[in-house]
Amino acid sequence: LIKFGASGRTSVTLELDRGTRRVATDNDGNYGFHDVSIGEHNVALEASSVRADLTLLDSRVRCVPVRARERTWVDHRAGRNRTVRGQVFVDENGNGELDPIEATPAAVRILTGGRLDTVTDARGRFVLGDLPPGLRVLAIDLSSIPGQCAPPASIEILVPSDRDPAPIPWP
Repeated sequence: LIKFGASGRTSVTLELDRGTRRVATDNDGNYGFHDVSIGEHNVALEASSVRADLTLLDSRVRCVPVRARERTWVDHRAGRNRTVRGQVFVDENGNGELDPIEATPAAVRILTGGRLDTVTDARGRFVLGDLPPGLRVLAIDLSSIPGQCAPPASIEILVPSDRDPAPIPWP
């Protein structure tokens, strides 16, 4: 018996040894290939069957050793994509906090290194949806900065798999 690590995800399709056999998960994420010969086998998730709001945390293809009279377990871990919120501001006094007199520039472009780029609103706030879990680097498109502002060119954030991260102040 083998399990897909995001329970309640129905219809995730898996294949054994490049499609020689295919199965779908049940409502608890379980699936199984029965009567598998002894030796090493590849179990692959069909990427198009995984919900769009999930990201696989391990390789899509896993090598599974099968031994005589033993049940082999493989857990394909998945994490829900998360929403990252933040605010860009001009830190005039260098205290790392947004003070009432400090500017919050609009239309500053936030780059993710992919298709999820966004821009700040009128109060310097931004939202990035569908960000996969893991260590991510966010960058500011310096050509979108008004005037003489000089923010950090990039910041690293850890996007957890179990919750959205806390809002990011970006002085």
